[in-house]
Amino acid sequence: MRSDPPDPPTPATVVDLQPARLVVLALLRWIWLIVSVCVATFLITAGITEEEPESAVAVARLGLTDEVVWPFYDAARDRVEILVTSDDFETRIEETIGAELAGIGVEVPINQAYIELVVEAETVSTATAGRDAAVEEVTAASLATRRVKLDQELSELAMDLAASEELIATLETQIDDVISRQVVIGLLLVDDPADPELRTEDRLLDSVRSRLITQRDGHVRTSQDLERDIDEVERAQASLQPEVELLRFSEAPSSDDSGFGPAAAATGLALIATSLAVVMWDRERGRIRHRWYLEGPLGLPVIGSLRVGESAGQAAAVDRLMTVVGSDAERIGIVAAGEVAAATVIADLVPVMTGTESGAESASGVAATSFVDLDSEYVDDDQVRSLTRGCDAIVMVCGSRQRVHQLRAVARRIRGAGGPLVGAILAAPES
Repeated sequence: MRSDPPDPPTPATVVDLQPARLVVLALLRWIWLIVSVCVATFLITAGITEEEPESAVAVARLGLTDEVVWPFYDAARDRVEILVTSDDFETRIEETIGAELAGIGVEVPINQAYIELVVEAETVSTATAGRDAAVEEVTAASLATRRVKLDQELSELAMDLAASEELIATLETQIDDVISRQVVIGLLLVDDPADPELRTEDRLLDSVRSRLITQRDGHVRTSQDLERDIDEVERAQASLQPEVELLRFSEAPSSDDSGFGPAAAATGLALIATSLAVVMWDRERGRIRHRWYLEGPLGLPVIGSLRVGESAGQAAAVDRLMTVVGSDAERIGIVAAGEVAAATVIADLVPVMTGTESGAESASGVAATSFVDLDSEYVDDDQVRSLTRGCDAIVMVCGSRQRVHQLRAVARRIRGAGGPLVGAILAAPES
C-alpha cells in the first residue's frame, strides 16, 4: 500500500548578510575584468586630457563709476568694447607683460552697469598678468577719454567767455559814445530848450542807451555763468576719475594641471559600472554556487549537491535523496532544466531492478524513475497531472541561475496540481 511522502524540510533561512557575501564573491571572481576596465579607462582618459589641454582664463569685472550717468551707460560700455576689440589692443598688452596671450575678449551683459574682460593664456600667471595689464590699459584709456572730454569742454567754455567779454567791451564802448553824445545835446538844449530836433535826438539817445545797457547786462550774466561752469570743469579735472573701475576678478585652473582629476573620475565611474554589470551577469547568468539561489525562488530545500564525475559525491547526493523520499516510494519524478547529465546520474543511481524500464513497477519494492527534461520537451497540464499521479516524490535538478525561473514556473504548476515536490538537487559543474 502506498503511503504519503514525508513532508519536505523547511527551506534554509536566508541570513541577512548572505546576499552581501554573494556580491563580494562575485566581485572577487571577476576582479581581473574590473581591474582591466579601470586601468584602460584611466589610461585612455588621461591620454585624452593631455592631448586636449584647456587654456587658463582670467576674468575681470569692470563697473561704471559715478562719472557716467544715465542715459550714457551704453555709450560708456561701447567705448570699452571698441577699445578691447581693437586690432592693436592685444598686441600692446603682450608687449606690456612680455608674454604671448591666447586671446582677449569682452562680455557686455544686457541692461547691466558692468562689463567683463576675459583673458586666455597657457598658464594662470600669464593670464593674470594679462588681465591686470588689460584693466590698467582700459582704466587709463577711460581716464584719458574723460580728460580729453573735459579739456574740450573747458576750451569751448573759455571761447564762449572770451566772446561774451568782447561783446561786453563793445557794448560799453557804444554806451560811452551815446552818453558823450547826450552830454553834447544837453549843452545845446541849454542854449535853445525849445529846439524840437535836439529834443527828438535826446529821446532817441535815451532809448539806445537803455537798449545797450540791457544787452550789456545780459552778456555780463552770461559771462558769470560761463565762469562758474569753467570753475566746475576745473574742479572736475582736479578730481578726475575714469568711467570704469575694477569690481572683482577671478581665474580658472591652467592647462599645467595634470589630467589626474578627470581620469580618476572616469575610472571611478567605470569601476561602479563594471562592478554592477558583473554582479548582475553573475546573478542572472552564472552558475548556482550557493543553495540560497535555489531555495528562495523554488521554495524547496536543497537536498544535496552533485558533481558529475565524482562517484562519492554522486552516491552521497542520491543517498540523501532516498532518505528524504523514504523507502516506501515506488516512483521518483526528476525534473531537470538543462542538467541532463546530472539528472541521468540520479536516475541511474536510484536502485531499480536490473532491466526494469522507466514506468515499470519494481518487483522488490525499490523505486523507479520518471525523467523530464525541460529543454527537450514542453511540460503541459496533462503531463503535470500524469507526473503528479504517477510519482510518490518529485525532485528538481538545476545548476544555472538562468534556469531557475523556468523551474519555478513548472514548480508552481506541479504544486497547483497537488504534486509531491520534496526538494531540489544542486548540479555543480563537471570536474
